Amino acid sequence: MKHTLKSMLLIVAITTLTLGCGGKKVKYDAKDNTIAKDNVASLTIISLKDKGKKADIWITVSNLSDQFEEIPWSDFVCKRNGISGTSKVLNSGMGFDFNQVKNQLGNTFGNNFKLSPKEIRKVGFQCVFDNDDKGQFEFMIRTVYQNKNKDGDGNDLVKVADTMNWKNTVTE
Repeated sequence: MKHTLKSMLLIVAITTLTLGCGGKKVKYDAKDNTIAKDNVASLTIISLKDKGKKADIWITVSNLSDQFEEIPWSDFVCKRNGISGTSKVLNSGMGFDFNQVKNQLGNTFGNNFKLSPKEIRKVGFQCVFDNDDKGQFEFMIRTVYQNKNKDGDGNDLVKVADTMNWKNTVTE
């Protein structure tokens, strides 16, 4: 319980700092900010900031199962007006800049975002678009895999979910 409260306070503090830095906060319906696949995973939008040709989005991904789960980093997709942008990891939820470490050390941490059974992790992405058009934002997880060996090594992955897609339903 103590650890959970500490984690929640940390998430609130980081989110508050993130929201205070440049860009325009995008409005969205708080009761429509979670997409879930039963007994597999859920995606919750924490904050979304439009910065013209870029947008910063912070999410939590929850493993709802008793299995180890993995999501390829390339399967986190952001869109505006139905057109995909390029997703760059702002923070992997591991306490370091994933892109910087990956560039310096090679692919040490693998190509997948990994979750232990029942784990919840926060991660931020910067979405880069070809233009600064206004419009509807979307964020998608294309595929979720589970490790059926229950050992977390990623050698026996089975696809368990497709397309968890969140769309902003609020227009300004």
